[in-house]
Amino acid sequence: MTKITTVEDALDLVYEMPERFHEVPVEYRSIDVCLLAIISFGSICEHVPEEHHSESFFLEAVGTNCDGKALKYIPMEYRTLKVCEKAVRRHPEAINYVPESLRTKVSSAL
Repeated sequence: MTKITTVEDALDLVYEMPERFHEVPVEYRSIDVCLLAIISFGSICEHVPEEHHSESFFLEAVGTNCDGKALKYIPMEYRTLKVCEKAVRRHPEAINYVPESLRTKVSSAL
């Protein structure tokens, strides 16, 4: 296991092996580290420290995620119309993870 003692160490690890994000101690899970991991693994959204939770963070997350599954792992309170629209624009299959109350709005906005 790689010893992580700085955010830079965390960035290096996640850049080389994003699947090892879970090895990054919470105190080194900066916004940049989290977004770098989310590019490859949308499921990382479940492990983003709460201090980073915001609509703008999750807007960026769905914009960077390559496989379109980030929306599935975003806490429900952050699956806003803006976040859902951006996710579905990039990955139409993300409509499956849009809350039922927003599906019509998201579909009509596209």
